[in-house]
Amino acid sequence: MSSVISSRINRESPTPLVEEEYCSSSMKNHNGKGKETGQSSHSPQTLCMICMDGKVSSEMFTNNSCTHSFCADCISQYVATKLQENISSVKCPDPNCRGLLEPQCCRDIIPQEVFDRWGDALCESLILGSQKVLLPLQGLLGYVSR
Repeated sequence: MSSVISSRINRESPTPLVEEEYCSSSMKNHNGKGKETGQSSHSPQTLCMICMDGKVSSEMFTNNSCTHSFCADCISQYVATKLQENISSVKCPDPNCRGLLEPQCCRDIIPQEVFDRWGDALCESLILGSQKVLLPLQGLLGYVSR
């Protein structure tokens, strides 16, 4: 695997060319076939741009809001890490993408505890995002949603 990666790196540029070549919407290599590794010569594999491992399509996750594809294990760890960092709006791991991951799309690949925490964090962010206003009738401070 490392020989495939190193053969695609432009030694004069700090940015590997691997990302450009394999980061198409279908996550296929330049000849249109799935990325194959030495693990199995019969099943086409796609390169996960997080762990850089070849995975079969059943192990890959594609979000509804963008076309990027990553392995389910990496997405699960990515979501859990973002929640530990108190980030409830989880963006696509691709640095150039503005797509958001949705809890319902990730439900089958993340542990139930992580899914529940994510839902709680989203609800909390909605409540905290509400505006505080002065209620004129009784001079009370209250919360009103935008």
